[in-house]
Amino acid sequence: MGGAHSRELEAAQSHVKRLTSELRRMTSEQQSSQHRLSQVAKQAARAASLESELHEAKQALESKATLHGELTRSQEEAAARQQQLREMQAELRASKAELERVVGELKFSQLEKQRAASQDAKEEARHSAQLVSDANATLTQTLALSAHPVYGELLADYGHKRLYRGHPLTLWTGTVVWESQRAFRRERAKVIAAAKWRSSVRGWPGSITVVSLGEAEPGVLIDGQHRLGAAFALEQQGHLKEELQSIFVEVYPPMPDKEVKELFTEINKAEPVTLIDLPDVGAEPKDNEIITNVAQLLSTRYPNMFKPSHNCRPPHVNVDVLRNKIFQANIIRDKGIKSSEELLAWLEARNASQRAVAEALAAGKVEDVAPNMAVRESALTKARKEDFYLGLGWDWLHE
Repeated sequence: MGGAHSRELEAAQSHVKRLTSELRRMTSEQQSSQHRLSQVAKQAARAASLESELHEAKQALESKATLHGELTRSQEEAAARQQQLREMQAELRASKAELERVVGELKFSQLEKQRAASQDAKEEARHSAQLVSDANATLTQTLALSAHPVYGELLADYGHKRLYRGHPLTLWTGTVVWESQRAFRRERAKVIAAAKWRSSVRGWPGSITVVSLGEAEPGVLIDGQHRLGAAFALEQQGHLKEELQSIFVEVYPPMPDKEVKELFTEINKAEPVTLIDLPDVGAEPKDNEIITNVAQLLSTRYPNMFKPSHNCRPPHVNVDVLRNKIFQANIIRDKGIKSSEELLAWLEARNASQRAVAEALAAGKVEDVAPNMAVRESALTKARKEDFYLGLGWDWLHE
């Protein structure tokens, strides 16, 4: 963390901490004042009723005048305190927004280096997130709101988890990112932000996932870091539209690290839609049909070489990954292919050329046929056994 950034963060943290403490004190005093005002009002009402009792009329009128004056003074004091409270709330909101800006910028610029960050830097991130939570907690208390200070409005409690609707900037700065998930990439967040700015679809897709560590610790963000980063990027550009100022949050109760890993794995087992199938930017229907038919035919012809995971290891391939690779390489257009039969013939020819490469590799002639191709011996052995070589690499797409 640079010196200037560090000083700016320390100043913002100190200001928010002071305002949070002062606002809590004023709220307590305001509640005491309101209680006294209520007691005085009751006494004034009782004094007014005594007017009907003739034998105490004089005393009642004198008492009423005294209490009326005290009631007026108390009301004026209460109004002044209320105005001071509103001003303090406004100042705390502004300071919290400044803290969120500073923390958000640091997080956005430095999260890519998180795994290499020092323990002090990680503790600083946790401390900043807790300050954001504390400031929001004080604001929601003084405004008599029921929302969670970080997660926002509670929509449903399912027992094993809760569903909230929160503000993405508060979630971005009021949580810490789970260190074991994939690294945060600024460029990915910026791409999402740009796409969301152009999109006609309102709101954010899906929900983000947080595991709570209890009230005294900031929650741990398990899924959704790039969407929150995109929201922060849009806010910095002045492009965070109203419909993008809330996002659904699934919050799980505290759990052992083993269960956190299981939850993360479950969330990320779902495979993303590949480019070939996306509307407008994907393949034309006829081209998609040709590619899909051939990919399915190859998976039937070589069943042991196709796996359900997008991240399967060579020499295996995934049907959708193969389809997408063929589409992205523009094979249908560049080769003038008009039918499934023509594409199948072209792929079998590529398989035969890869067979020759594999045989040369087996003979130790790597430099002659594939100087940039690194293939594990076990992968090569299986490819030769099944006579399917397209999964050893993707250079054949550009032959």
